Amino acid sequence: NLGPKDGVRLMARLVDDRGQYRIHTADAAFGDGHWRTALLDLSGAAALNGPFEDAGSLVLQSVWVERDSVTGASLTAGELLLDRWEVVSPAGVDSLEAALADQFGAQEGLQVSRVPGTTASSTFYADVPEGVEVPASIVTDSPLARDHEVTMWTFPSRNRGEPVPNLRASPEPIRVVLDRSAANAAGLVIGDETVFGFAGVQAPGTLVGYIDVVPTTGDPRYLGAMIVRMDAYRFWANPNPSWSLAGTVSRTETPNELWVRTDDVDGTVRALLAGYGEEPPAVFTATGEAAAFSSRPIQVGLVAILFIGTGAGVVLALAGVTGYVLVAVRRRYREMGVLRALGFRRRGVAGTFALEQMVVLGVGAVIGVGAGIGLMRLMIPFLQLGEGARAILPAATMEVAMGRLGIYLAIVAGLLVISVLASTRSVSARRLSEVLREVER
Repeated sequence: NLGPKDGVRLMARLVDDRGQYRIHTADAAFGDGHWRTALLDLSGAAALNGPFEDAGSLVLQSVWVERDSVTGASLTAGELLLDRWEVVSPAGVDSLEAALADQFGAQEGLQVSRVPGTTASSTFYADVPEGVEVPASIVTDSPLARDHEVTMWTFPSRNRGEPVPNLRASPEPIRVVLDRSAANAAGLVIGDETVFGFAGVQAPGTLVGYIDVVPTTGDPRYLGAMIVRMDAYRFWANPNPSWSLAGTVSRTETPNELWVRTDDVDGTVRALLAGYGEEPPAVFTATGEAAAFSSRPIQVGLVAILFIGTGAGVVLALAGVTGYVLVAVRRRYREMGVLRALGFRRRGVAGTFALEQMVVLGVGAVIGVGAGIGLMRLMIPFLQLGEGARAILPAATMEVAMGRLGIYLAIVAGLLVISVLASTRSVSARRLSEVLREVER
């Protein structure tokens, strides 16, 4: 270590086969003025944010250094010389040099370079009185010297609020299974390569399949459902390590739902929960939630009121529109007479007044639909009240099915048009002589 006098400690972040991050630290710090072998125990019990169960494989994601003093909140700029990287296992000792050089890159201000093996001894003997000449043999024969090139890390100063300079693997493009409606909206087909956004990041990937049915407790109005591998997701969502020696490990971004369609609900739930130990996640099933909802009379009553109110509203709207058009048209006999006197035919008069009423009713319908959706959003929380004022879990969210809404509006609009045309036609079908006498009054 050619920088901080109190030493730096090597840190590593790994991902296990369950997609969990493990933070490990070396058993000793790199001090100034000497070489030292630092060991990282990768067992689950040794993880700073553990313990974890040891099962399956581990994937090294990133390595970095922290100030060794846990009381310090900053890292002083400096250089660290690294002779070699090795993995020690029951199978023997393997070198990591080639893998780190090919697959890992420096991030957030860290600089990695290859320097002569005499860099440490040259730096040590450079601090001599002026005029004193150090023989080259002393530099090359020094215990600080190596007879081969070594790796130098040059890291900047930083405080706790700044990104961590690190050496990490570059995440690969992701393979995505996408909600079919979202894929259609984006103009994507299977095999297309594009950039996908999730967890606040943009990641290149390939569309490899569609999702046709995805139940979710989230709000799907603006975001399409997307399925990717957990390790790929976490690599892109949490690329840089957090400050983890002088503080706690920061929260990482993870998906918050997993939905499974199965005919064996109990067996599937047991299989999913088998690996979670003492703190399993919350589990909801469509059958169980439907039964819980139907057993609560408050929710059932409110839903029934909404359906009855909707039906009654449609009937009353049709009756009100018919009555309104009849009254509005009958009050305008004189205008009809003038139009007929000017040469308009009955059909033209009926069409003129029908178009006028349809424009008025159309504007009202648009306002009514918008107000209805807004009112429904306000009423959703009342549907979630349990018998003891407990909320339903998962919380109900409102999703506007545009296809069904369009069919409903088309039916209602058709009935309104028929009502308007029938009303105006019945009034405009009067004889011309009757209309002219009305004008003379």
